[in-house]
Amino acid sequence: MKTKRSMDGAYDTPDCSNKRVSNDDASLDDEAQVVDFVLQRAAWGTHGSVSSAGSMRRVLMCGVSYYWQNESIPLEDLPECFHAIVHKHNITDYNSVLCNVYEYSRSKIAPHCDNTALLSPSNGTVVSVSLAIRVSDREKELSTMHFSDGSVVSLRHGTVVKFDAHVDARNNRKHHIPRTQHPRVSLTFRCLRK
Repeated sequence: MKTKRSMDGAYDTPDCSNKRVSNDDASLDDEAQVVDFVLQRAAWGTHGSVSSAGSMRRVLMCGVSYYWQNESIPLEDLPECFHAIVHKHNITDYNSVLCNVYEYSRSKIAPHCDNTALLSPSNGTVVSVSLAIRVSDREKELSTMHFSDGSVVSLRHGTVVKFDAHVDARNNRKHHIPRTQHPRVSLTFRCLRK
């Protein structure tokens, strides 16, 4: 079910595939390689006087930089395993990937709407893919994403959450991650203004 507003202004639940695309050995290897790539390069993010250390998460920027002032890795320099995940989940029309590392139980994101001034005016689609850091956690709930309309999405290994940030911002529909149950990496794809 797509995230969209109905005629009465209410929202459908976010589009999330907890069925998780089949995990054959090749895709599990790609996912493990992406996790390792991100873990080796992620750092505490900075935005003016704000640091991602306050939310206990490290970040890695790829492509056009979103919010954090960390150095960004060009998309064309990402290893093939990243492109395999993009292909597996049919992710299109993006030029930015924010990789968040949620390593601690206190790792979180406060309630917020995405900064739509940075997004392409014609494409507010945000796609987030969750990956377990530890193989032993792949069948567990890693965390939950809460929306201010009461929707809650269970984040497991391979869960994809998709929403339109422009629509959410217009309607002040916020989302947050209150805590982390098991360590995970999230890959968040956006199309930003250039």
